[in-house]
Amino acid sequence: MKEKGRRGEIVLGGCMVRTPRWYCKNCLHRWPEDPPPEALNGIPEWQEKHVAEKVAEFAALTAEAAEKPPPDEPVVENYWERRDGRKVFVVRFPWGKMRLEKRSHLVPLGGTAVYEVIMGFPPFGVDYSRSHHLAQLAAVRFEHRPPA
Repeated sequence: MKEKGRRGEIVLGGCMVRTPRWYCKNCLHRWPEDPPPEALNGIPEWQEKHVAEKVAEFAALTAEAAEKPPPDEPVVENYWERRDGRKVFVVRFPWGKMRLEKRSHLVPLGGTAVYEVIMGFPPFGVDYSRSHHLAQLAAVRFEHRPPA
C-alpha cells in the first residue's frame, strides 16, 4: 500500500495535525496550495552561492535539453500556468507521475528559473535524483518545443 501511495495511485490518510488538504490523484494537485517562495533565507554569501549553483544547473539542463531525447524519456502529460506566474508540469514516467513547478523567485536576485518537484515519487529502488533530473529535462524540452 505504501508503494501505491508513493506512485500516487492512492492517497494514504490518517489524523490531520494541521489544516486538512485535498488531493487530486490525476493531476497531483493539492489544495489549499502553499504560496510561492518570495526570496532566499540566509546570509548574502550563502544566497549568492545558491543562486550561482542554480544558474549553473539551469545552464547544464538547457544544454542537455537541446540534444535529441531518448525514446524512453518521460514526457509532459499536462501543463498549466497559475495566476502568480508559476508554471506546473505533470510528467509521466513508466512507473507513475511527478508534478513540477517552475518558479522564478531567483530571477530578481540574478538567478534563473527553478524546477521543483511538488508531488510524486519514484518507487523504491528507482533513483530519486535521476527521476527528478529527467522530469526537469522533460519540462524544459516541453517549453522549448517548436510551435504546432
